[in-house]
Amino acid sequence: VGPCPYPYLWVKDYREQIKSVSIQCQNGLPYIWHQDKRLFFRRGTKEKDILSNYLGLLIEQDKRSARRYVKEYDELGDEVTLLDIGAAEGIFTLDVINNIKQAYLFESEEPWIEALEATFE
Repeated sequence: VGPCPYPYLWVKDYREQIKSVSIQCQNGLPYIWHQDKRLFFRRGTKEKDILSNYLGLLIEQDKRSARRYVKEYDELGDEVTLLDIGAAEGIFTLDVINNIKQAYLFESEEPWIEALEATFE
């Protein structure tokens, strides 16, 4: 996994963790296990790109990251309807899906639609 744009000392913890990530395939779509759920990526995505992307996603949503979307996932509550605009692979929604009432994912890049449908089927 190459250079990382996040200036945090704790990033190295994730660099070690990412080495044990296994990439599998279903119907030609690559996926990884993320918190006991399958997180699919676009068809044809190279393994090194999946690992690099996943590393960035984990760091971005770490509780210590300034880029994290919410402080705690449970603060969303079971009455919340989430709008995930620019969902890409849908990791944020996947992380909070059991804490919210419902989610609507919006993604304009066609290659992500198939991956999102597989993740949330």
